[in-house]
Amino acid sequence: MIQYAAKIDISKYGKLIRKKRVDSGLTEEQLAEFSDLSDREIRNIESGRSMPKLDTVLKIAYALKMDVGELSVLIRTEELDYVS
Repeated sequence: MIQYAAKIDISKYGKLIRKKRVDSGLTEEQLAEFSDLSDREIRNIESGRSMPKLDTVLKIAYALKMDVGELSVLIRTEELDYVS
């Protein structure tokens, strides 16, 4: 049996978030306020230094008015060895 694990590529996620934020005319501080996060969290996510939890990913997507489907391009699937 083959199992798969989905992972978010954090560097691609950070770049996408920065682009969407800039395209929306928002500062890091504004995005932090709209997504109920700290400025530092936004900076760490955009720079790829931090792996956001799913709830954080969704908060940012909602604040940027992103379709959650846009995030699917960031998910990569890895095949795992079956462990019985």
